[in-house]
Amino acid sequence: MATKTEAERNKFLSSLGLNPDAPALKADKPAKKDKKNETVVEIPVDAHTMPVSDIEFDESLLDDFPDLTGVNYKAASEHIFAMYRSVGRDRDRNGLLHRKITEFIGQVKRSRKTGGFVKDKIKATEEQREIANVLAAHNVTVDELAELLKGKG
Repeated sequence: MATKTEAERNKFLSSLGLNPDAPALKADKPAKKDKKNETVVEIPVDAHTMPVSDIEFDESLLDDFPDLTGVNYKAASEHIFAMYRSVGRDRDRNGLLHRKITEFIGQVKRSRKTGGFVKDKIKATEEQREIANVLAAHNVTVDELAELLKGKG
């Protein structure tokens, strides 16, 4: 398709019943350019309506749940579900969402058991996390633990 001259453009717009001298339509948000100089239009995404297949969970969603068993597993699942559930009662979407959440929590739980879960670049095994949970339950501070270990060595 050849580029039209200004006269051809004016004639074409007039034939459509449009004013060729009218101001151009402006976008609500300015378009951004990506690295390839192509125009990228940002579309706001609502987590409650987006397709479940497009949802990407991040392991940081489960930082508040160090133990992913029993009641804590359910609480973690409900926490994530509340962030993404449908506004209405969309049983199909919510069912798919529950399945994806269950798979995600299972993956994180397995990776934590094998030491594959990386938080602050420190890998911890299940036994190390259990020790940390016991120390935290007894309100043992880092300084107290260091002092206790000095006496041991």
